[in-house]
Amino acid sequence: MTNPIDVISKKLKIPRWWVEAIAIEYTDCREFAQENDIWKFNFERVSSSDLEAAIHENHIVLHTYLFHNIAPAVFPSRMIFRMIGAAISAPLCESVEDMIPEGLVSRSYFPIQTNSNDSWDPKLSFSTHCQVFENGQLFQWKIAEFVPVEGRHYGKYISEFIDLEPIDELSQELQILRNPIIKPGEHGYEDYKEKVTDYYQRLDAVRHLLLKQLMTIHNQKKSQYSGFPKTLPLTPPILSHFERFTVRDNKYYTKLYAEPIFYRGCFFHAKKAEDLIASKNNQFELTNSLDEIYQERATAIILGAACFEAFINGLGFEYYPEIWKQLENLSIKKKCFLYYSLSGKDSSLFNTGKEPFKSVMDLFEYRNNLLHYKVHYKQAEEKNQTYITDTEKQMPREFVRDLPEQLKICIIEICNVKSIPIPEWLTPHPNIGWMK
Repeated sequence: MTNPIDVISKKLKIPRWWVEAIAIEYTDCREFAQENDIWKFNFERVSSSDLEAAIHENHIVLHTYLFHNIAPAVFPSRMIFRMIGAAISAPLCESVEDMIPEGLVSRSYFPIQTNSNDSWDPKLSFSTHCQVFENGQLFQWKIAEFVPVEGRHYGKYISEFIDLEPIDELSQELQILRNPIIKPGEHGYEDYKEKVTDYYQRLDAVRHLLLKQLMTIHNQKKSQYSGFPKTLPLTPPILSHFERFTVRDNKYYTKLYAEPIFYRGCFFHAKKAEDLIASKNNQFELTNSLDEIYQERATAIILGAACFEAFINGLGFEYYPEIWKQLENLSIKKKCFLYYSLSGKDSSLFNTGKEPFKSVMDLFEYRNNLLHYKVHYKQAEEKNQTYITDTEKQMPREFVRDLPEQLKICIIEICNVKSIPIPEWLTPHPNIGWMK
């Protein structure tokens, strides 16, 4: 038998999730006290005509919530990386309002469902958000909070708009009803099934009254808004892990966090230079790869300096924007001294004569020598009965090899100045992150 949800979704050309939400909330689509829980969905109990009528009659549901303004391919990538601790960037958006709609929902959106309907009946819980679909437009409003309750292992929903105590009372009753679940064939099953049926009838009455009240609140909220500045008219772009977005006045803005790009490049090229040397067995093989080795070292130095400069400028613009925009031409050393002073710390703590700060200052000297290289003969240095070329002196093997770690230590030290979180991109997940 064809699932009526698929039939009606296709016929009315409306999203399947909405049709299913209407079916779950407003139709007789359950069999009670079956198998391993108090309910079992059977959408074949609902005729297509009854489901279509329910959709035309009802316009509000309690889904978990919707996301919008995010390309569907971007969201799971970011969330997976964050869940496993492999994040390499700033948060996805400037504020939660950028991606969780309050009011009119953008054309590009997708629903979030924390549990599958096979594992949990949404009607047995509540939600922090409600959704309204009317006149071809979709709205979402935050209408509740979920808070812990001392003395019990589950929390409760509270709302400034509606009285949710009846829902909490039913939630407490549900804990008793499901402990234990009496299955078909077990002693007392018929009485238990009757209790479950009665529970759902009372739950249905309470929820329908609340949904009616929420529909009134929807109309009130909608009339109070002169516009919805976070609602995009177009499809959002895909974003890298280095980008953050916000929506202002229905326009899409992105911000690039360049530090992780540069740091990752510095790490890769420093490692590649060292791997090239380690793979050579003699001077003949080393000579043939020397051009590539110097290329890798030079790139690591340039990107390492770019990383640190982007990092300190980012902190400056975030915490001291009015001052920092006047400092573009200051040296990196002076910027660091100033950052310490503005943060209420003694600037002498940025001791350029000791590690890790010494390596950072050496890094900028090497970077400047590379970018402003003067093409003339330079005397080689005598060392251990041989000569060290100026090229080797400006891109020392040990310095480049240790550069990513010294950068990391230095950035952590500077974060500690203001007790700000250490950037996640400094310590990515070893198996999923870019260091693998």
